[in-house]
Amino acid sequence: PKFKAVVFYMGDISYSTYGERLRLEKRLVGFIQNWIDFNYGTKSVEHRFFVHDAEAYEVEEENFYHVGNAGGTLAAPVYRLVQQIATNEYDPGTTNFYAFYFGDGELFDEDAKEIVGLLEEQMRPLFNRIGIVEVQPGRLSLLNRQVATQFHRDAVIRLGELNDRLETIEVIKTLFTER
Repeated sequence: PKFKAVVFYMGDISYSTYGERLRLEKRLVGFIQNWIDFNYGTKSVEHRFFVHDAEAYEVEEENFYHVGNAGGTLAAPVYRLVQQIATNEYDPGTTNFYAFYFGDGELFDEDAKEIVGLLEEQMRPLFNRIGIVEVQPGRLSLLNRQVATQFHRDAVIRLGELNDRLETIEVIKTLFTER
C-alpha cells in the first residue's frame, strides 16, 4: 500500500475508571486493533498505546492491557502527546493517522474544552479518524457532550458509548462506518 497507518490508542486509567469500565475499555481496544490489522494487514499498521491519569504516558502494548488504576484525571495531555508524536515522528503525506480515546468521560470542564480546541485546531486536519468512546458513562461524564457541540455528525470525529460487552460491535460500526 502507498500509505502506512499509525493507530494511537489512548486509555483513561484514573481512579474513576476501574473494574468493569477498565475491562471493557481494554477489550474494545483489542477488537479495534484486530479489525484494523485484518483490514490493513499487520505489516502496514503501527499500533501505539497511551494511558493517562493526571499525566500522559506512552506504554508498551502488553503494559497497556495490564495497567491498573492510578491518580486523578486530566485527559488533554494525552491528546497533546499523541498530536506531537504524529507531527514530529511521521510524514503526514504518506501516513494515515487514527486515534481512539477510551474513558468514562468524567473530566473537568476546562480539560474537555482544551480537548475540543486540540481536536479542532491540530488533530482533525491531520487525522483520518478520531474516535472518542465513553465507557459506562455516568452523570458526571461530559467529554462526548462537549465534543458533540463542535463536531456533531462529523466525518472524522466519531463519538461512541459502551455500556456493556454486547455493544462492542455497534461501537466499532459507529467508529468506522462512512457517513
